[in-house]
Amino acid sequence: MAEKLTAFFYLSATDLRMQLIDLKHQMIFESLTSAPFTTIADYQNELPKIISTIKAGQQLMADYGVSDYNFWWNYQKINLIEATYICDQIKTKTGLCVELLDLQQVAYLQATAALNLLQHTNQITTPTVFLMGLESQSITLAKFVQRELVRTWRVDISREELEAIIDSMSNSAINPLEVILDYLQTKLEYLRVELISQTSASLLIQGADTLNQTFLQADEQLKQITFDKLQTCYQDVTGEPNQYLIDKYHITDGYVNYFFFGVVLIHQIFQYIQPAQLFVTRDGLTEGLMLEQSKQQGLIKSNYEQIIMTVVINMAERYHTNLDHASQVAKFATHLFRQLKKLHRLPARDELLLQIACYTSDIGNFISASHHYDHSAYILEANPIIGLSNEENQIITEMSRYHSSKSPAAQQYHYRHLDNDIQLTIAKLVAIIRLADALDDSHQQKIDNISVSLQDMQLIITVKSNQDLTLEQWSFEHKAKFFQEVYGIQAILKQQRSK
Repeated sequence: MAEKLTAFFYLSATDLRMQLIDLKHQMIFESLTSAPFTTIADYQNELPKIISTIKAGQQLMADYGVSDYNFWWNYQKINLIEATYICDQIKTKTGLCVELLDLQQVAYLQATAALNLLQHTNQITTPTVFLMGLESQSITLAKFVQRELVRTWRVDISREELEAIIDSMSNSAINPLEVILDYLQTKLEYLRVELISQTSASLLIQGADTLNQTFLQADEQLKQITFDKLQTCYQDVTGEPNQYLIDKYHITDGYVNYFFFGVVLIHQIFQYIQPAQLFVTRDGLTEGLMLEQSKQQGLIKSNYEQIIMTVVINMAERYHTNLDHASQVAKFATHLFRQLKKLHRLPARDELLLQIACYTSDIGNFISASHHYDHSAYILEANPIIGLSNEENQIITEMSRYHSSKSPAAQQYHYRHLDNDIQLTIAKLVAIIRLADALDDSHQQKIDNISVSLQDMQLIITVKSNQDLTLEQWSFEHKAKFFQEVYGIQAILKQQRSK
């Protein structure tokens, strides 16, 4: 049994959880949780509690003979430098290495867990499902249609600001709830049109621990709750004293405001969507991590990375990108990447980044065709892609900035502030995407397919087409200069006509 188990440690803003997991069967075998943090996300002062729980988890690992582990931290509440200090302290005191989860990675893991749940339940019957994730310090929303993810949003709501509102009005006759509702409406107004479903929809609440404890039995992962039950929770948090909430919902004093904000926000989103069904689920970040690890170890075949490409293609379509052109460029770029892997020596994951950039590079045309590459970068900076780390999103942004006529160079502000390794990755991928883009410069998909061969110090790209490729040839010669600069190899385009 022990050979099949892996230890998962997960540090959130409220506690540390450790689980022994059977990845093959997607089952939690043993688990333990620290005492709730006295103050949300006060990691430095809660470090003794964290270390104590880790050592208890390590003892549990020893008891079952488990050596494999993963340690994740959803750290968004504090800055990266502070998080790095705490990671180092944890490693010094326990020997465990911590992997930091960015917001977009958290959203992706939540979405994979929800998608897996939707594919294996018959309780949720509506064609449209809105997912509301509360496990992160930033609220995430996602929309599924016919069991496929089509859109995600990050809701820019600060719990610190909400707490400041309450504190500033402690001696005021004004009801803070009214101010908080105005605050939420201001933050959510831009989503109103998006959230109003034209078809019957369900709302799935993920990561609402107190609601889960209230409504779910120990062996339940998913349960439908009525609007009346949600309304009762709403009336409790908005009308009852803190001690009543502590006693009824079994929460700590430091968690009361956290619970209050969550219920009020759920209630507000509910008013917008007016769902036919309302569900709470335990399946969330941990289940997403289980699925991700199982996939990496070859235990499941589900391609959850398709979630990322679906979101990317929907983004491209939203910004009126020519999808036929983007698809053609992605096809050629992928072929080049695979054929030249001994030349570029980049990891397989970078193929996904290359494909994404093929769809995002031209979204800036939505703002203006002039300097569209800069506009593309601006849009991507404001809309990071789900499932990618901050570093990967940065690579996509800079690839979109430099995919066209402007080359990455040391004197350019955005490029010179990147780490050296990222600079080289961007340059190698940009060199490839430029060649692929040139092969469909007319946006008319004149080329059926390509073949690639390396001969001496030349890259020969032979294309099959019976059409006039004058524009593609001119563009290729122009964009091949950067390829030669990066790889030291001349790229040559040859046309082969069908008989």
